[in-house]
Amino acid sequence: MLDLRKKYIDPLIQPSSVSDAKLAAMYYYDPAAADKVVDFIQAECKHIKAEFKGKPFILAPWQIDVIHVIFGIKHIESGFRRFTEVFMHIGKKQGKSLFAAALMWYMLCADGEGGAEVYSVANNENQASRTVFDVMRQMGKASCGISERCRIDKKKIYYQTATADNFAEVLAANHTTIDGCNPHMQSVDETHLYPSHQKKLLRLIRQLPVARNQPLTLYTTTAGEDKTGPGYDLYQEACGVRDGLIKKDYFLSIIYEVAEDDDIFDPANWPKANPNYGVIIKHQRYLEKAEAAKTSATEELDFRRYYCNQWTDTATSWLSSADWTECRSESFDDDLLIGRPAYSAFDLAKIGDWNSFVIVFLPTDEDPFYRVKSWFWLPEEDIASREGKDGIGYRALEKMGDLRFSGERFVDHTQIGTDIVEIMQHYKLDEVGFDINWSHPVQIELEAAGLIFIPLKQAKFLSNGYREMEKLVGEHRFAHDNNELMNRCIINAKAKTNSYNDLWIDKDESKKKKKVDGAVCLGMCCELIHRNNCEPKNSKEYTPVQMALV
Repeated sequence: MLDLRKKYIDPLIQPSSVSDAKLAAMYYYDPAAADKVVDFIQAECKHIKAEFKGKPFILAPWQIDVIHVIFGIKHIESGFRRFTEVFMHIGKKQGKSLFAAALMWYMLCADGEGGAEVYSVANNENQASRTVFDVMRQMGKASCGISERCRIDKKKIYYQTATADNFAEVLAANHTTIDGCNPHMQSVDETHLYPSHQKKLLRLIRQLPVARNQPLTLYTTTAGEDKTGPGYDLYQEACGVRDGLIKKDYFLSIIYEVAEDDDIFDPANWPKANPNYGVIIKHQRYLEKAEAAKTSATEELDFRRYYCNQWTDTATSWLSSADWTECRSESFDDDLLIGRPAYSAFDLAKIGDWNSFVIVFLPTDEDPFYRVKSWFWLPEEDIASREGKDGIGYRALEKMGDLRFSGERFVDHTQIGTDIVEIMQHYKLDEVGFDINWSHPVQIELEAAGLIFIPLKQAKFLSNGYREMEKLVGEHRFAHDNNELMNRCIINAKAKTNSYNDLWIDKDESKKKKKVDGAVCLGMCCELIHRNNCEPKNSKEYTPVQMALV
């Protein structure tokens, strides 16, 4: 685990190498200055959430070490603090926002800086309401000492004495006077969320405190998934400083992470990313997340990011092709599916792309599998040219029954609607779900057949369905008809997640020709399964199908 005292303080107290001696000639350690910060926080700052709410903020040993390095190491020549920029890269739910808010209170009220300006930086107006500033406000209101000395408004905090006229507020990216700010401290939280077009903003933020003698810019973040943004640039810079590849004596790199070559499933490695390991998130929770990550690509992605604090790519290969292959079943008697409870989904292309329809038949007492059947449609004109561009033998697949031709230059939605009605009537299914953004091309045919419409939203709104689908594939509980076009969709599907742990699938942006339509349909079916909390039912206990239409 990261030992900041050993790396930064011990060489000043007792130099043991030439490089230590050089540092000791430039800097000295002032423990009393650091203890002042520790004492202020533990006396004045309170917890604001969960079982700790209202209790004094008693700093963990690692937090005390961070404070002693930031506030205790000073220039011999000037007496000012060495570190003016601090990058703290730390795992999920380790108390970084609370820690940052406590430091903001100290810098506002107790650092002895007249006219101190303290900012909580937000990359947009939406983030402004969820910044460290909000944590700071709640912390101040919970403290009798702070609330008596400060005026705490919704958007600004004032600390005024005979020698100080200080304030704290949110500094949003579109702040009209950002160039005129003169921060004594600025807290930049969740830098991994900053989009690539805001690199200039972070560069500007770094230039703001130039008129202060010992300012503090504190970056706090967990690992992210956008390696094109300024957050990843900052992380790489911090790694370079940590490893001695970049020389910036004013920049303190604090990186808690499980190394890329470490075993992420070894509990001994988890505290490397989580210095508050077992305090906020208990050991059992880590074990549960690790077990889930062993059988799911997306769960592993999340485990690496949130619990091992490793940067990942935005999109990752999703389902295991080996697991999907294991789910093949081509010999099942199709007549046994007639009247069996099922869910279906339809993905409609606007012009000449793939159109797909999927049915998932639920398990019964006699058959434990979720039976999957797939249909696809394409316009027939220029099919030879399309085969050459896509590298797929569409005409052979049409003869095999994996594909149907519909229309010539453009797909014939009327014909597709007629086909879907015939398929549903064959299996005695009668409910149709649809995407409210795109349903009208086949709606007439389906409504004329007496089908009932049920709406479904797409993308992240199908997150539960995609996770259900992932689970069923991983456990080999699907039995699919080995449609080659569906197989390609499964292979092409990439998983994407956001900071709220929503999951959805997309194709690789670098491979526009790769289709995922069938996988989306299957995910929609699984969303309906999840919503209805389906248990295996006997086919005699028939309930109507729900069909999702995109």
